[in-house]
Amino acid sequence: HVARPVLVDTLALVRKFEDAGLDAGKAEALTSLMSDLLSHTSERMTDTFITRTELEKAEIRHESSMQLHKHDFKLSHDHEIGKLRQDIDGLKVECDKIKAEIRYEIDKVKSGQRLDLNLERGRVRDELQGHDDKLTSTTMRLDKEINGMRTNIEAMKNEVIKYSVGTIVSTTVVGLGLIRIFM
Repeated sequence: HVARPVLVDTLALVRKFEDAGLDAGKAEALTSLMSDLLSHTSERMTDTFITRTELEKAEIRHESSMQLHKHDFKLSHDHEIGKLRQDIDGLKVECDKIKAEIRYEIDKVKSGQRLDLNLERGRVRDELQGHDDKLTSTTMRLDKEINGMRTNIEAMKNEVIKYSVGTIVSTTVVGLGLIRIFM
């Protein structure tokens, strides 16, 4: 900082001291001391405080620095948001891939289960068909045996009737023969 000179009318000050009752030497010494004191105080104030123009310059520098920081922050923020969006898009793509893989695995499991179910259904159908075939053959054999038994029963009935008729006729003939002999 450049110290601004303090303008003091030293001659008028010396005359006022002389008018107040001081002699010329003391008035000049006192004026010199006061002038030095004012200069020193002015210098200290200049070192401690700034001028309005310096304050305005500092405000302008500060404001431009703030604008620069705001701009940098906005760029950084936009960059981070862009990176986050890319990450989100990447995660969405990855999620879609995982969904597709899960769907594929589910479809694979479903088709495997359908195949197992169809195979089991075919096995049960074949087993039932085998049981049905056995039942049919057993039924046919039983029908054959029943028909054979009926035939045998009919044949035996005929034999029994034939022997019964033969026995009755023989007994009747013997009875008639005995009646004729005794009569």
